[in-house]
Order: sequence, then structure tokens, then C-alpha cells
Amino acid sequence: MPGNSSQNVYVTPNAPLTPFGQDLQRILQQWVVGVSGLSGSFVRPLWQQEPANIPDVGDTWAAIGITETTGDAFPYIEHDPAGDGSDVVQNNETFVLATRWYGPDAGRLCATMVMSCAVPQNRDKLLPIKLIRVPDRWLSVPVLFKERWQNRIDMNIVMRRQLDSRYAIFNLTSAQGILRTDTTPPYQAPINVEQ
Repeated sequence: MPGNSSQNVYVTPNAPLTPFGQDLQRILQQWVVGVSGLSGSFVRPLWQQEPANIPDVGDTWAAIGITETTGDAFPYIEHDPAGDGSDVVQNNETFVLATRWYGPDAGRLCATMVMSCAVPQNRDKLLPIKLIRVPDRWLSVPVLFKERWQNRIDMNIVMRRQLDSRYAIFNLTSAQGILRTDTTPPYQAPINVEQ
């Protein structure tokens, strides 16, 4: 159970407001399926606990996964006074979606992805994830599957998103203290604030 600002404990988010892990992977998989034209069964996670069988040599398919993530150094924090109050912490994150294309039509699908990323309607399907850099190059890396060489093309897509989390930081309803100045002569006065 997350703590709150009325306790002398660490405060963790009540619930992340941004998808992570498998939820984010599903969003990205659906997007790649939509803009590439491949069926969902042919766009797979790069890493799986129980990998499915590799498609046949003549099939064209893709594997995707996030390989690099960078967050901004300083998040933005805004207090929301509604109810008991809470803080919303916002940070921006840049990540690299690695796409691996296999099969005889891998090159055509890479070109299709690049062109499809330029279409605003396709980018809008990712909101609130923003497409930062459409790939301008890809690498041909043939790979041995089922004792046969298969065409493989690697392409990275750079994306950015805003991360939002809500913390139980309650409204300040009263405060007491002493106001001291470093003026000559020094000034000191008690303060008491009640809401």
C-alpha cells in the first residue's frame, strides 16, 4: 500500500497513469501491425518467456521490443488540490523501438514503415506517444533459421512520451513556525496559518 504525506514513510505512486511493460508492448505491437499491414500473428515481441515457433522460411514477419530508454533529468510536479490533494509528477521519456524484419519482403516492409510513419493519421494512433525520428537507415543482417539463411533487416524507431504518476501528497491545511530575518536589527515573529 503506498504511503502518503501525512505519514513518515516513503511515498510511492497510487497508480501509474502511463502504460508500461506488457501494456506498452501491446500498444506498439498493434501500431506496427496497423502501419506495416502484417497480421498480428506475424508481429511478435523480441523477447518472450515461451517463444512461439518461428514462421516458415518463406514467410515475412517482424519482432519488436524497446531496447533503450532515457528519461529527462528533472520532472515537473504539480499539486492538484481536488479532494484531499495529490501531486502529479510528469517526466518525459525517449525510447528506441527496435524492429527486426524477417523474410523475403522484409525490405519492402521497412520502406512501408518509413512511409507510413510520415502519415499523421498513423502517428496519431500512438498518442500520447510521439514519434520523434522516423528511421533514415536500416541494416541488412541475414540470419540462420531452421538451417537456412533468411533475410533480416534491423530498423530502430525513436519515440517520446510523457510519463504521469499521482502521489498522495495532501493539501496543507495548517502550518506553524517562526519567521526570522538576517537584517539589522534581526526580526523574529511567530506565524500560524489555518485554512
